Amino acid sequence: MNNNIKNNINNQIEDISLKNIQLYKNPDNNWKTEKINGRIVEIPMDWGVFDNYLLFKKNKKSIYSPKEALSNGTIPLFNCSEKQTLFMNNYISNKESILLSTGGLPSIHYINEKHSYTTDVLSIDILDINSKYYYYYFKTNIKLLEISFQGSGLKHLSKTLFEKLKLYLPTIREQKKIVSILTKQETLIEEKQEYLRKYIKQRTYFQQELLSGRLRIKLTKEAQSIALKIGYITQDFIVLDDKEIKIFEIVENKKEDFEKWINEDFYKKIEFYKNPDNNWKNEKINGRILEIPMDWIVKKIGDIAIFFPGFAFKENEVTDKKTLYKLLKIGNIDFEGQYKYISNNQLYLKNPNNRFILNSGDIILAMDDLTPTAEFIGTTVIVKEKNTFLNQRIGTFKNLKSNNYFFHYLINQNQKFFKQIATGSTAKNLSKKSIENLKLPLPTTKTEQTLISTQLTKLDNIIDKLEEEIKKEEKQFTYLKQELLSGRLRIK
Repeated sequence: MNNNIKNNINNQIEDISLKNIQLYKNPDNNWKTEKINGRIVEIPMDWGVFDNYLLFKKNKKSIYSPKEALSNGTIPLFNCSEKQTLFMNNYISNKESILLSTGGLPSIHYINEKHSYTTDVLSIDILDINSKYYYYYFKTNIKLLEISFQGSGLKHLSKTLFEKLKLYLPTIREQKKIVSILTKQETLIEEKQEYLRKYIKQRTYFQQELLSGRLRIKLTKEAQSIALKIGYITQDFIVLDDKEIKIFEIVENKKEDFEKWINEDFYKKIEFYKNPDNNWKNEKINGRILEIPMDWIVKKIGDIAIFFPGFAFKENEVTDKKTLYKLLKIGNIDFEGQYKYISNNQLYLKNPNNRFILNSGDIILAMDDLTPTAEFIGTTVIVKEKNTFLNQRIGTFKNLKSNNYFFHYLINQNQKFFKQIATGSTAKNLSKKSIENLKLPLPTTKTEQTLISTQLTKLDNIIDKLEEEIKKEEKQFTYLKQELLSGRLRIK
């Protein structure tokens, strides 16, 4: 067996944290070569080669089409798509089955509950081997299914070719052990994905409610008293619409201290409340009449920060060879307002240009958009890397008179206004002047702004952590599938 593969297995076995399971590298003297599906393949000595047609029987053909799916259905309806997204209220089978697409791209599904499938799906029962192992085998070796698809335009599954395939398999006992490991890992990923969906939903809710003023956030009386005593905030009065309003504002030279203090036991120091019905006013903002809280203000972006567009560097100033000076571009911004790390087609500056340098924590904004509906234009992200520089098609904000994170969330919440002022027929774009003239509603005090950004940042941090954990678990799942199903990794 290839030495690189051996070393890779030895290194990764130690990283696998599956309780009560011992994994080991298949011994060097426990390999044999077999001709399988036209290729010479190394498999463990104690594994066998089986004809696919002996391993399954076909189930009855469906009469349903995808058009019969119901929005309120409860029974999974499988079609030729890679992901199952349709439902209906009738079921064809309630037993363990493997479902294969018969048209388009190859896909395979495993199900062990009531389900239905459409006319472009082949349903099979697995004989004499573990059904879920069969599913994992083809899911990992999807190219085997591709061999069975024929046609010049839209390809279709050739059942004859599919039946002629050969599979190399361990004993039923080992199949069950492998399935147990892979199922546990898959379940762990699904649980974390469910948590992720909940936190994304929660983050969306708080962003919409807090930045519209429908939901408010403030210090508890106890936290307010402590912050006043320490000197982080001060009590003051301001006049808005001829009304005197008492406010608690962060002391300018204590901003960092306040942010650090509020982060510790955050939820013990704050409380949420619904903005009172008598605390609303109408304001004309960017041509629209909007309701905002009485104690909020409306400001032009240019009164909060100076917008600084990127620069079109000359060809002789950039390189695709890695340097210390990474050039950020519009591809670093995704549609959800999250920063994207780019490894492909990354450009670097040969020499630094401090005029366009960005620091970790700075905001960058998408200045143009090629999509038909301009859903992307005006989206911002927080920079998460050092030694980065501002490229064309994006811009940043300087001399910001607001919390960076709050301003980032505020702009993304009001991204609809950027679509409204974008110009251009094919590619939509924004100018420095149009951005700085745009008006945004925001809380009067930096205290409330900071509390809002702290709440949203905490949720974003949880989401980022979950996404990293899921990536790690998915990487391990892929590794386990490849190694266990090839026999390179074995189970004691």
